[in-house]
Amino acid sequence: MAFVLRFINNLRCKRSGFVPRAGVLCQEELKRAEEELWKVAQGDAFPEEISILLETQGSPDARHRRVAKSSPIYKNWPFLDERGVLRLRGRIGAATFAPAEAKYPAILPKQHIITLLITDWYHRRFRHANRETVANEMRQRFEIAKLRALIGKVAKNCMMCRLKKAAPSPPAMAPLPAARLQPFVRPFSFVGVDYFGPILVKVGRSQVKRWVALFTCLTVRAVHL
Repeated sequence: MAFVLRFINNLRCKRSGFVPRAGVLCQEELKRAEEELWKVAQGDAFPEEISILLETQGSPDARHRRVAKSSPIYKNWPFLDERGVLRLRGRIGAATFAPAEAKYPAILPKQHIITLLITDWYHRRFRHANRETVANEMRQRFEIAKLRALIGKVAKNCMMCRLKKAAPSPPAMAPLPAARLQPFVRPFSFVGVDYFGPILVKVGRSQVKRWVALFTCLTVRAVHL
């Protein structure tokens, strides 16, 4: 998007006689491209609200028109800033320590592909962190309805998160053999045999090796060494 905007601007510069830009994208161009993507998403989701607020576009302190009560963003008290971005008017406008984006976050629709891509970028930027971490970082710049559900959807579709949270599927235990299920029989009627060793056994003043035969009853699990 930044390169597209630069191309359009370079065409205008050539027409006006100015020198076109070239080389690596600067921060201003990236920020402008990001805002243009926000406006695309907002224009697709809130066209009527933008047409109403366009008449009173300006700073958040200005007297803006109100959107219809049937609008999904009516309670957000939205306004359109100087750049044409739909923003929320909060109650912390007088906070000198907070940046402008935190005081007036941009309103984005929850179902738009651009919102989904932004959420996925934050999810990857913070190393696939938990839902609250990503939500806290995004709310410093954006106002998105049902943000936690959207973050959960992104994490669910993330292959790295799916691999990290995947649990092994243990196989089902095989049915017991008939010898393990014989009632009313004497112990050691059906046995399993094993041995282990060597173990050191003290005989007099010396130590000798010994091996142990292990007989186990398959029915009552009695053990004979």
